[in-house]
Amino acid sequence: MVSFKQELNLLRDKALGANGYAKLTFAEHAFIFALYIITVTSLADDECLDLLYHPKDVLLKKYQALCEQALAGSDVLGSSDVLVIEAAIMYIVSCIIP
Repeated sequence: MVSFKQELNLLRDKALGANGYAKLTFAEHAFIFALYIITVTSLADDECLDLLYHPKDVLLKKYQALCEQALAGSDVLGSSDVLVIEAAIMYIVSCIIP
């Protein structure tokens, strides 16, 4: 099992900053949306409806598009940022999981 607890805690703290709003970077968005994709991919169709109130295919299309935008904005092919690399790996893995 892979855990991203440290990254998630840092992103949560940043997003819930002093003014309650913070602008996340492309890398941070890519990481979050990649986690969303992996999470939705791991759920059955009925679980998506029960837990997230949307069909699995709709959520996957939405999060994949958002992740792709964030990865492109973070220069995924030229980046050495760990968050970008983790996001890219999760995105690729989600594409090969049936």
